[in-house]
Amino acid sequence: MVFKLARWSSVASLCEKKNVCTYFLLAIITAAFAFPPTAAAQYRRKTLLLPNIGPCNASHPELINWIAANGGAASNFYLSGDFFNVVHRTESNLLLGLALGGLFDKTKDSNLLAGYFDLMFGVVVWSTDRFQINMLAHGDALIYNIDGIAPPGVPIPPTDRYYMRGFTYGGGPSLQVQYILARNSDAEFGIGVECGATFIDPSPSWQFGYSLSTTTGTSRFYGTSVPGPNVDNMFSYVRFSCVVKF
Repeated sequence: MVFKLARWSSVASLCEKKNVCTYFLLAIITAAFAFPPTAAAQYRRKTLLLPNIGPCNASHPELINWIAANGGAASNFYLSGDFFNVVHRTESNLLLGLALGGLFDKTKDSNLLAGYFDLMFGVVVWSTDRFQINMLAHGDALIYNIDGIAPPGVPIPPTDRYYMRGFTYGGGPSLQVQYILARNSDAEFGIGVECGATFIDPSPSWQFGYSLSTTTGTSRFYGTSVPGPNVDNMFSYVRFSCVVKF
């Protein structure tokens, strides 16, 4: 996906207004020097969270009202989580990771769904034989999907597989706490909790289009740029996970 460079100014102003992203990133850099590698961190170790899911606070009244005005239904997101989350811990105590996830509302047969791709950078600030506390900074690409709704004045395609897609981006801090319950020679197993917030550019780039199956059996999206509603500029979350270290 391609994002317009001019839109980065909106993210910069948002981070400046909140001051959270900047201060948290500085805290991570400071912690990287303040907390030297422990004996347990002298070798590389990967962490897999399956799943990493929990409640979130994400309200978007303009988006909900727009969907309702055009014959659909949606509500605020109440659940968010990662379908896939893996983090690599280096010998210098830095954390590098990526995740794929989604946000979900409570409305039955909702027309709204959102997904994200998350890049993570952080540091282990404290660890023992069983406990580990991480500070992370996240950079996110988000996709909002409004299924089965055509914007006003746009012809409906000759298929029932049409929808709007909104592309935007954001980022924010989180704090993770993990506890190891059992281990063997190959892996460690435990539980974890993560608390954080994501600040979002509230003006997605919207496309309206439809999907058709090709001769090879795959589905291709045909879309054009259209105006669309704004989304909320942030959401907060708490996520719980099963932790596997290997």
